[in-house]
Amino acid sequence: MDSRRSLGNEGIFFYGIRVYRVSARLRFFATGGTGNAPAVHATTNWNGDDFDWTSRPAVDATPLADNGRASSDTWVEYDVGSAITGDGRYGFALLPQSTDGRTFTSREGAALHRPRLVLSYTASTCAYRGLSRVGGTVSGALQVSAGGDERVVSTAAAADGGWVALGSYVSNGSANPPSFGGDPLPGTQGFAVTRYRAEGSVAWSVGHAGQFLPGGLAVAPTGQVLVVGRYYGAPDLGTGPLPQAAGARLFVARLTPDGMTEWVRTFASADGSGQQGMLEPTRLTTDPEGAPIVAGRFSGEVDFGGGPLRPDGSQSEGSTALYLVQFAADGSHAWSRTFAASDASSQLEVAADSAGNLYLSGSAPGGTELAPSGSGPTPFVARLTAAGERVWTRAWAGANGATVAVVPYGGDVFFSGTFTGAFTFARTTYTQVPTDYSGAPDDLFLGRLNGDCTDVWLKHVGSPYGESARGLAVTRTGTVVLWAQSSGPVSFGGGTLRGGPIYAGYSTGGTHRWSRHLPLTGLPTALTTGELLLGTTLQDTTRVDGVSYSPFAWYGTSVTSDAFFLRLRP
Repeated sequence: MDSRRSLGNEGIFFYGIRVYRVSARLRFFATGGTGNAPAVHATTNWNGDDFDWTSRPAVDATPLADNGRASSDTWVEYDVGSAITGDGRYGFALLPQSTDGRTFTSREGAALHRPRLVLSYTASTCAYRGLSRVGGTVSGALQVSAGGDERVVSTAAAADGGWVALGSYVSNGSANPPSFGGDPLPGTQGFAVTRYRAEGSVAWSVGHAGQFLPGGLAVAPTGQVLVVGRYYGAPDLGTGPLPQAAGARLFVARLTPDGMTEWVRTFASADGSGQQGMLEPTRLTTDPEGAPIVAGRFSGEVDFGGGPLRPDGSQSEGSTALYLVQFAADGSHAWSRTFAASDASSQLEVAADSAGNLYLSGSAPGGTELAPSGSGPTPFVARLTAAGERVWTRAWAGANGATVAVVPYGGDVFFSGTFTGAFTFARTTYTQVPTDYSGAPDDLFLGRLNGDCTDVWLKHVGSPYGESARGLAVTRTGTVVLWAQSSGPVSFGGGTLRGGPIYAGYSTGGTHRWSRHLPLTGLPTALTTGELLLGTTLQDTTRVDGVSYSPFAWYGTSVTSDAFFLRLRP
């Protein structure tokens, strides 16, 4: 329900609702009886905003429902479903049918007696869509239930079918120390890297105590584990105390295949007055030789080892730019460069293929290197050489938004993103679905480019309620898996799903295979078994495919956060 407003001494009462495609019954609690209750009518020109006598909504002459006699201290119910013909906003008015007076409890009244709208869904809001209940269904689950607060930040596939997880933890005391399935973790807080075998057992788990903001994880083809994040103070990752940091300082570390720290590099930015600037990682990947590649954003000036980098097009304090840096396998600087950012929250994503080519996605200002065409924050996909030189850029001119993920696979490039406005892809124009909401909810897109930047196909998912892309993975068997969020019922290609976190699988040709609502959020990781892994944090009792999972609770009342890993069939 959006709003309600009464007006004047005629006793007209207006009520506004915004609903999906449903039947609906309005219920009001009467605090006074009458021999002839008010009738409910539809309004034709009210968008839910405030009004006065001269701008009051027009009321249809024919009532939708008229209930006749009603007693005091009872609910009065009106069936208004016949007026709802589709998704949208609807307004209703109560008009008096007698002169003996009638009062209802308003929205400001007692909570148990406030006006209510009872909705009966006519459109399906299934949790699963697909030709068969195979793809997207659970093939395994692992809950790590310990006494601390354990949160999963990132996961990466290991060569043997297992995975590596990066997580943060906070201790709740010595009686039940935090753990990701291995030995108890040190200190009162910190981050951990844990290697899980294909069946879910722990090969090793290493924790580092301190004030950390772990950001990302990658596993090199050679087996080493790369970690990026930020820290405060001077914690020790196994190579001695890190440089003291009053603000958040960036670190990049490489671990051996059994979790021992090989090296750590740290960096900070500074503004013109010498104060620490912003330096954040947004994505980490690795080249075929196991060397880390980090993308992120920064302000001020930063030197990764190749000389000072500053925000493109501006020397002013507070301006933000995107950075991309590659290190050698021993942690020394290989190359680094910057790109213009749309705003202070711009994301830069990076992925690498088996030949070392780099692929970027994100949002860039129109008329810049990553978005040569367009205006405002423009979604793009770009290919770079292994040395960081741009080969091509594909920008979505006419759209405002960002590509949030890019995945090279089989010589082609798959991407997902979020937009408002309109753009053209493969000679077809895609336009944001209109809405009557006060804001402008995003739509999402999922698509494929050839390795030479030729448009192949694109899927557009939109509704009046808003959808956003969150991530993307391509399984070993060639299922393109989209992670998204929807604010209302919408179809991802197989029929309407309820709103919330959505995972959807497509063929490499763009054909819908399955889609499902899952009450979990986690970036999907493609395992070498062909399965899909969702590494997430379990904070409440959650039911998946008929099984309930509950986080650890002290004495049954004080609930903690547990690490949770769900494997899905492709």
